[in-house]
Amino acid sequence: MFNVRDGWEPLCKFLGKDIPDISFPHKNVGGSVHELLLKENVIMRRLNRDTVLGGMFWLTVGVGAIFLIAKDVVKKDRLVSAYTLLGFNVK
Repeated sequence: MFNVRDGWEPLCKFLGKDIPDISFPHKNVGGSVHELLLKENVIMRRLNRDTVLGGMFWLTVGVGAIFLIAKDVVKKDRLVSAYTLLGFNVK
């Protein structure tokens, strides 16, 4: 099995090719390919931004829903359950 850490020799031997005079590329050292894509690709930047913003939106909605369901709300001098405010008939 080929491991990129082994460099050109096993790959070239398998392919029956000569070993190049240049060093084996190590482009993704420390996740640099992801950074390069974000820097150079407009679609990747937008996807990354939309994913973060979408996650923040749904997190906010979820926390708000939990707050409403868990907390009773005062309305006209009586406690009304958040379920009632949402239209559920709870007796």
